Amino acid sequence: TTIVVGMRLGLSAEAAAAFSFLLSIPAILGAAVLKLPELDTSQGLEVSTLSLAVGTSFLVGWAALGLLVWITKRGKLHVFAPYCWVVGLAALATSLF
Repeated sequence: TTIVVGMRLGLSAEAAAAFSFLLSIPAILGAAVLKLPELDTSQGLEVSTLSLAVGTSFLVGWAALGLLVWITKRGKLHVFAPYCWVVGLAALATSLF
């Protein structure tokens, strides 16, 4: 949504994507700060396992964002719309049950 609105307001596709990603940083860091104290290491969760999970998540997220920027730069953002619809409907369906 932020990418499309940014582009409608006159930003280039690349600038709108960069702004959108920068906008997500406070939300992600805030969620991490709030959830980190709930981390239960007493049940065998090792720091190495947690580090691997965080690292993998970072790399997959980086690749997905790179793909989205690539799609946005080429003016093919509409290609991403079916994915958004499917994920959005799935999220709504799971929240209802």
